[in-house]
Amino acid sequence: MDLGADGRAAVSAAVGNGNPRQVGEPVRLDWPLTTKELADLRWYLEDYLHTPFGVYDERGGQVAGRLGEWGVRVFDAVFGAGPARDVVRGGPIEEIVFRSAVPRWLALPWELVHDPASPQPLALTGTTISRRIPGGSAGPVRIDYRRLRVLMVISRPRGAGDVGYRTIARPLLEQLALVRDQVELVVLRPPTLEGLAETLRAALAAGEPFHVVHFDGHGTRFADTGVLGFERPDGGEDPVPAGDVAEALAVAGVPLVVLNACHSGAIGKELEVSIATRLLAEGTSSVVAMAYSVYAVAAARFMTGFYAHLVAGGRVADAVTVGRSCLAAENTRPSRKGPQPLSDWMVPVHYSCRDLVFEHQSAPPSGATAGQAAGTTASAGQFEAHDAFVGRDGLFYDLEVAARIRGVVLLHGPAGTGKTELAKAFGRWWRDTGAVAEPNLVVWHSFEPGSASFTLQAVLSAVGTQLLGTGSELLTPGERRRRVLAALAARRALVVWDNFEAVHSKPDPATAIPPLDKAGRDELLAFLAEVAAGGRSAVLITSRSTEPWLGDVRRLPVPGLSGEEANEYADHLLARHPGGQSRREDRAFGELMEWLDGHPLSMRLILPRLDDTRPRALLHELRGLRPLPDDDVGSRTTSLAASTTYSLNHLCAKTRRLLVVVALFHGAVDAGVLALFSQQPAVPTRFSDADLDAWTAALREAGDAGLLSPLRGSTHAVHPALPAYLVAAWRAESHNTYVMERAAAHIVLLDAFVAFAGWASREIDSGNDGAPLAMLGLHRRNLGDLLTYSLKRQRWRAARIILQALDRYWSAEGAQQEALGWTDQALLRLESAAAGPPPLDGLAGSARIDRMVWFAEDNTGKPESPAASLWRYLVITRAHRLHRAGALDRAKHAYTEIYEILVTHKWVPEVSRNVAEICDALATIAGKQGRQAEAGSWHRKQRELAKVPSNRAGVSPMDDYRAGLLAYRAGRLDEAEACYRRSLVQAKNEGDWYGVAADHRELGVIAQKRGLLAEAEACYLRARDACRMLANPAHEAVIEIYLGSLALRRGELADAEHWFRESLVRNERLGLRADTALCYYSLGVVAQHGGRLDVAESFFRGSQAIHEELGDHGGEAQAFTALSRLAEARGEADKALEFTVRAIVTLTRHARPVDRSLVGDLARLVAVQGAEALQRCWLGVTGNLPPTEVIEAIARY
Repeated sequence: MDLGADGRAAVSAAVGNGNPRQVGEPVRLDWPLTTKELADLRWYLEDYLHTPFGVYDERGGQVAGRLGEWGVRVFDAVFGAGPARDVVRGGPIEEIVFRSAVPRWLALPWELVHDPASPQPLALTGTTISRRIPGGSAGPVRIDYRRLRVLMVISRPRGAGDVGYRTIARPLLEQLALVRDQVELVVLRPPTLEGLAETLRAALAAGEPFHVVHFDGHGTRFADTGVLGFERPDGGEDPVPAGDVAEALAVAGVPLVVLNACHSGAIGKELEVSIATRLLAEGTSSVVAMAYSVYAVAAARFMTGFYAHLVAGGRVADAVTVGRSCLAAENTRPSRKGPQPLSDWMVPVHYSCRDLVFEHQSAPPSGATAGQAAGTTASAGQFEAHDAFVGRDGLFYDLEVAARIRGVVLLHGPAGTGKTELAKAFGRWWRDTGAVAEPNLVVWHSFEPGSASFTLQAVLSAVGTQLLGTGSELLTPGERRRRVLAALAARRALVVWDNFEAVHSKPDPATAIPPLDKAGRDELLAFLAEVAAGGRSAVLITSRSTEPWLGDVRRLPVPGLSGEEANEYADHLLARHPGGQSRREDRAFGELMEWLDGHPLSMRLILPRLDDTRPRALLHELRGLRPLPDDDVGSRTTSLAASTTYSLNHLCAKTRRLLVVVALFHGAVDAGVLALFSQQPAVPTRFSDADLDAWTAALREAGDAGLLSPLRGSTHAVHPALPAYLVAAWRAESHNTYVMERAAAHIVLLDAFVAFAGWASREIDSGNDGAPLAMLGLHRRNLGDLLTYSLKRQRWRAARIILQALDRYWSAEGAQQEALGWTDQALLRLESAAAGPPPLDGLAGSARIDRMVWFAEDNTGKPESPAASLWRYLVITRAHRLHRAGALDRAKHAYTEIYEILVTHKWVPEVSRNVAEICDALATIAGKQGRQAEAGSWHRKQRELAKVPSNRAGVSPMDDYRAGLLAYRAGRLDEAEACYRRSLVQAKNEGDWYGVAADHRELGVIAQKRGLLAEAEACYLRARDACRMLANPAHEAVIEIYLGSLALRRGELADAEHWFRESLVRNERLGLRADTALCYYSLGVVAQHGGRLDVAESFFRGSQAIHEELGDHGGEAQAFTALSRLAEARGEADKALEFTVRAIVTLTRHARPVDRSLVGDLARLVAVQGAEALQRCWLGVTGNLPPTEVIEAIARY
């Protein structure tokens, strides 16, 4: 099917090897799925299983149920009712090729196409779906090979900091084990463009060219260029245009490229097409890409079927179909609810400029294969997994870089975090992907207590045989050391030293082997230094300690598994426990998983008990609220009791006495908070003698023992099983006073965290918020637990202070849903305490006015009570969050309720500022929704409030900043500027960086209004710097929109695109949908000005879909208007008319005024196309003829 820029499609068909012949006449093709439906498809494939609960679960099921209907609509649009449909119905279709030079056509999900006469989509019935660019050669390209050679480029410059970093290479390698002798998977190390070109050239010169280059990384787009993220030799990102990559591939004659590079959303589709088509244009025969972000396990399943088919020989197009069938057959994906079905079979897509056929030669290659050689490795059994190994992609990446640059790497962490299994998996990875010179050069040595000796000679005796052969036993110690070092310098090898803590830092008191003395340690240090200096081989060490005596080695902490990794491991652990699997629906299961914090040993021993124990009961055991049964395994590496006892035995008596309070903490403990805790008058006696130094020493000692892990500063992560054993020790030591001691300690701990939360809020407001925000993140679970505790006990002041601190953290992180959830929970607790459980209206968690007025009446003529203060803070903050999220109708309802309460009752004078804020917000919402008279009314009320004196003599509650806003809206620019400058001086004096940012922004707006563009830019950049001082990405994203708009006004399109994309990335990560829609719209304007009309349409459609989702009908109409004018510029008059009609209908359906310019657009289009065209279009959009008032408005215009 040929798809033209004019929107017309021509169908051609070929029988057998014959030439294609056109079937019927070209017809106009109207894509049948709406922008919202495409957005729903993206959400289903990329986001649904992250939160498959409640309304999201229902929505996911609805989208899955509509895939077939959508596919039928695509089929009807493509094949219609004419001869093309007859051809499709005439017999099995081998392949459907969509050919176009227009990216927007190639970006559509054609894989959905579904013949209504068939029970399955065509893509799952053996029909291949391909995209092709014009101009390719007619004949197929055939590649003869004996062993398929794949070069894997894994490029993630941000490593573990890369959001959602999962690589498919390792699971793919595991699933290809059965055909490993026919597939050679080599990883490019380091993943640089120069390394890629050199590796490809060397392979070609050696007569062993690579057939596939598989890119597993990120892509982006700038202007018209697709960019792939490589790395620099010394680390860091190196964005490389797709054309440069294509040139390196073309020189080496690489026929096939597989892209896992992705960026979700509208940019992702645009990027996929941009990179794939550029690679084809430069000579690559086929490109296989992922149209949406994909689960690593799903990508591995697809690639397993895909590569297995290539190994057997056949077309790449058919291999894609085979891989797609694998996805459909095994369609469960990990989620917090356990494995859930996901129809992601349409994610892989195939681009080609010609058929590519791999023809396998059956004769085996000479010499042993990598797979065969791996089986002969002397220590192969020591590298085998004890259990399923899941995740750790970020750590793998960090290990790769550290081993390459530093040579000696230490993995450290508490017992049970999976250090040994990680080292084993990394050894297998290096062995099987060409990182070592030969597969047998992966060497294992364990320092497990009970070893004969920890000396260097004992180590060399054990590893020398594998590196040097059996004759090494006859060498003198000095000669053996020299030869081992020479072997490690000559050929790249990996040596693993496991359980290194037993050597010195954590010797086992139960064994007779003494820890290594200084002379022995110096020998080990000298050996490691020489290995690192050799520059080829690497030594990987695992320990529960950071081993300070090792000096300048690269240390990598091993935390728990990430959330997604923990879900996958839980899937594995519960696969044989159906009773436990069914309990994942229990809300307490999520709390249990949060408590386990991805700790592999704890998960492996605790989760199978779900077969006969409820999650809440297990959680109580881990918290020490009921006895934790012995896991009855015994070994310190496989038993929670044994490993914890082993570590506790290394603590001094004072540390054991103090450490029991850690049982009250959730996930993290901090010496500073504990110092505040001990300063409280009511603190139990056993903790009263500890100051900051004592607590710091106690936590450091527990960390050295492997019970805690350092996080940041004086904060440590808590081993998930530790609280249970600490509670047992506390009970045993305190006897009958334990219950009273614990209750008193809990209350005192609340007071300590209230002090911490108040400090954090003050620091953030003063601009010194980098450290406070990080600490709030670390203590989020502690603060959440104590917030619940304070609400239950009606400690309203404490709850408000904790909430205020958490609100600052949630705002910085964009955690809107978490913030709303806690706000609703707090309101329910508060209002229930006031007047019993309140009835709810349409807003979840918001009581009706008859319950809300209690707080006003209770405070009439009195100082504000703690309960009323908390209520006022909650309801106003909740309304602000709804407004910021773009939920305008819900925000308006909430603001209106609050306004009626605050002005109807004689509330304390301090809240007049809140009333002014509410008036301003309601005016803004009314303006956005097109109700200008209402907006003016709210502004007048806001100005009246400025005249009301506050409780402070001579001081107006309307500060200079708000006075500036009012003056600007009235057109008094000089007065507004003066207000902002006074506000700026005051904000700087008070260290109020929020105020500094806001004042600079508004001064920039005034300068831009006056045409002083350089001055405006300087103001915006100062505002951005202030936001960076706050470490507040949400505020920074807003300023970037202002900078983008300024650059656009100057005609600097590249700069405008840069700023809008920067803002878009932040807004998407923070979940700020309204600002995301604005960025999409702005990027569409930039693209249209640059003549990139397809790109512009993509962004305008994305903006329209989000506005529709949010119920922002003014924004939705604006996007439709932009699409209309874009279509008109293309000469697509009928589409222009349709979009204009949709804009007008959207506004009139929701009682919004229609701008005169929009009526003018309609009149102009109707004048050209005629009244009948308007009637047909209006009927198609609404099902009715245009109303009389529309006809009259056109006539008047």
